[in-house]
Amino acid sequence: MFKEIPAAEEITQSDEEGKSEIVLRSDIHQIITCFGNEEQFGNQLHDIENFLINSGAKEVDFYDDAESHDENKFAHDGSFTYVISEIDTEDKGTDDLLDCTSVVAVGVDKMTGENISFLSHQDPKEILKKHRQKFLNDLRGRLQELKDRSEDHTIDIRIIGGNFLPPGKYRYHSQSVTIKSESNVNNYLDSIQLLSETIRDSLGFNPEIIEPKFHAVPDTVYFDNKNRRVYLLRPGDEMITNQTVSPDWVKHLGENWKDERSGVTK
Repeated sequence: MFKEIPAAEEITQSDEEGKSEIVLRSDIHQIITCFGNEEQFGNQLHDIENFLINSGAKEVDFYDDAESHDENKFAHDGSFTYVISEIDTEDKGTDDLLDCTSVVAVGVDKMTGENISFLSHQDPKEILKKHRQKFLNDLRGRLQELKDRSEDHTIDIRIIGGNFLPPGKYRYHSQSVTIKSESNVNNYLDSIQLLSETIRDSLGFNPEIIEPKFHAVPDTVYFDNKNRRVYLLRPGDEMITNQTVSPDWVKHLGENWKDERSGVTK
């Protein structure tokens, strides 16, 4: 059976760096995250996939070309950089999150009372360098639009995916992969900081982060908009041990790794 992060009637997002606490309204539950591998989801995975197909779920395909992104009205800066869906009531999904991360954000529309959401898929090394400013402009635009369109105290947000892979040997699709550079770790840490700061500056609270992978496996993410439910499919035996973590947790993860690498003891 898959593991589930239970919802609470009222949840307060973490109040880091002096930012105001944001409390979800008592009738609005936080995003529920269900995660597991194909075996753990079992027959339910088939049900989930059928549900998403039958509901007309929007595929946020990172690997589509720029023309397809434009047709779907996705924000992007060319192929293989980043893609951010429109804000709407549709279910959404994206796959093959290896190094890439995804942002899922949802609020309650002021006009209709329905959940509205967007989902992104971005490559850390692209949004940290060449495509940084365009990405930040597009992400801030989506966050501001969600804030403007949503009722107060109804917005929740998650950062999903990414790899924390220090140099070493890993298995990927039954093959051995050797990572020699520390850039993977640094890109993950720096991109989480960038995403977290942008979200905090735009919405006034920190996002919750689903713990990164420590093996070379691709995540698949489905978002059930109506029920505020994320399904995270992660191949293999590695499972997430924490429910969600804060930007500070990720920062400390990086600091501990750097201290261990340099032989510093605390």
